[in-house]
Amino acid sequence: DVYVLFQEGNFDVKIKAIRAVGEQQVVPSPVLTISSNDEIRELIVSTISRGGSLYDYGYYELCISVYASTLNSMLAADSGVTGVLKGMICQGLSRASAQNNKGDKA
Repeated sequence: DVYVLFQEGNFDVKIKAIRAVGEQQVVPSPVLTISSNDEIRELIVSTISRGGSLYDYGYYELCISVYASTLNSMLAADSGVTGVLKGMICQGLSRASAQNNKGDKA
């Protein structure tokens, strides 16, 4: 069985292959160009909205992925994210990784 999370209505899908992987696949975060504090605020608010919904449904791993992806993209940003903010992001990621409970990590 293949489950599609949050897919509404009828749809068709053709699955060509499913393969198990031996190791975790790490995909680099996209590099953002941020030009204002308003863009940072909008990115954070939209991330919390998406991640919070996943958290409320109990999908803690997906919530963690959404948050971590945004924060890592902000760390990789080529402009617009100050060193102070990057330091705060690193501290938050470090604190989250120290949590034992997935709900607490999220």
